[in-house]
Amino acid sequence: MKTKQVFILQILAIAAIVTSCNSPTGPVNNSLTLSAEVSCTEAWLSLSANNITLPRNVTITRDGSSLFNFTLTTKDTTLYDSTLAPNKSYTYQALLSPLGGQSDKIVATTLDTTSHNFSWQTFTFGDPGAGSSILYDVAIINENNICAVGEFYKKDSTGQIDPRLYNLLKWNGSKWSTQRVFFTNNRGQTFLAPILSIFVFSQNDILLGMDQIIHWDGNNFKEYEISSTVFHSWINKIWGVSGQDFYIVGNDGNIAHYSSSNWQKLESGITSQIYDIWGIDNSNFGKMIYCEAFDKLLKIDQQNVVSQIQFPYNTYIYSIWFNGKHKFYGSGSGIYENSNNKWKSVDLFRDRAISKIRGTDYNNVFGAGTLGLIVHFNGYSWSVYNDVSQGAYTSLSVKDNIIVAVGFNNGKAIITVGKRN
Repeated sequence: MKTKQVFILQILAIAAIVTSCNSPTGPVNNSLTLSAEVSCTEAWLSLSANNITLPRNVTITRDGSSLFNFTLTTKDTTLYDSTLAPNKSYTYQALLSPLGGQSDKIVATTLDTTSHNFSWQTFTFGDPGAGSSILYDVAIINENNICAVGEFYKKDSTGQIDPRLYNLLKWNGSKWSTQRVFFTNNRGQTFLAPILSIFVFSQNDILLGMDQIIHWDGNNFKEYEISSTVFHSWINKIWGVSGQDFYIVGNDGNIAHYSSSNWQKLESGITSQIYDIWGIDNSNFGKMIYCEAFDKLLKIDQQNVVSQIQFPYNTYIYSIWFNGKHKFYGSGSGIYENSNNKWKSVDLFRDRAISKIRGTDYNNVFGAGTLGLIVHFNGYSWSVYNDVSQGAYTSLSVKDNIIVAVGFNNGKAIITVGKRN
C-alpha cells in the first residue's frame, strides 16, 4: 500500500512539471523587460529582449487581454497604444511563446488633463519716441522671480530721450524693475548690448546670451568668452544641464558646447539660422538634444555629432519642445506634433505664425506667436486665447501653473503673464 502511494505521488509530481513546462506564459523572464512612457491618451511601450534567441512570438497584454501579437525580430522594439483615457492606470505584460516565459507586469498611469482656465495680465515697457523696444526671451525661476531680456528704451528723469538701452527686466512678485547689465570682457572692455536669450538652472546659475555668454553666479556676472573660430554669431537660444554644461545656437549654422571650461564647435552642416534648441537629460531617456533650423531638425547625439532630419512639410518651424523619447512638438507656420515617428499638423493652427512652443509635460503645452496669439494643450484638447493682448510674441516660458510670454507691440516691449485659476 505504501509503495502504491509513493508511485501515485511520483506521477502527480511529473504531471505538475509537465503542466508547468507547457504553461502559455511560463515563469517571469528577467531577460525580457517592458517599460512605458505615457501622455494623457497614449503609451509607448519599450520591449527589450536580452539573451533570448530570436525570432520569437510575442504577445503584449493590457489588463489581461491581448493587445499586440507579433514576431519579435530585434532586441529592442517600441509599440504604440493610442486608445487610452486620461488619468487611468493600465497593466501591461509581455509573453513569449512557445514555452518562453513572461516579463514583469508594469502599471502605466496616463497623465490627467490640466485646466485651460487662466487669468491674464499684460505689461508694457518703453517710452514713445525713445526707440523701438522688444523682448526676446524670458525665464521663470519661481512666481516671485521672473527675468525677461531684450532691448528697451526709456526717457530719463528730465523727460529727455535716453539713447542707452535697458536689457533686463526682473519681477519680484509685485512689480517689474528695469536694469542695465554691463559686461566686462577678458580684455577689460565694458559694454552694453541687447540680450537675446536667457536660460535658468537656479537663481544663482543663470546664462545670458548676446554675442558672448554671460554667467550669473548669484553675486557676479562673468563672461565665457568664445573664439570666433568656435562660434561667430549672436546667441539665439541656450539649453543645458548646468552653467558648466550647456549648448548655444545662432546664425550661419553655429552650434557650440561648453563643458568644464572648454568650448567645442559642433559642425551642423548648414549655413542658415538656427532658431531654437531643446533637450532632456535624465535617467529614463538619457540625453536627447534637438535644434530647429527653419525646415530642418538637427539632432545632437551623445558624442556631439550633429545629424540633419528634413522636416516633412513644405513650411517653416521656429521652435521645438519635448519631454521624452516618443513625442515632439514643433511650431512656426502652425503647430506640428510627432507621435509614433509620424508628424501631423494640428489643423486648428494651420498657417498661423507661432514663434515658440514650450511645456512642463505632455498635458501642459503652450505656444505663442503673432497677433497676441497664445494657445494651450491640456493633454486632450487645445484652447486659444485670442483676446489676451495684441502684438507679437517672440518667446515664452512655463513653470508649474504660470506662463510668461514676451514680445513687442507698436514700438513697446510687452510681457503677458498667465496664472492658472
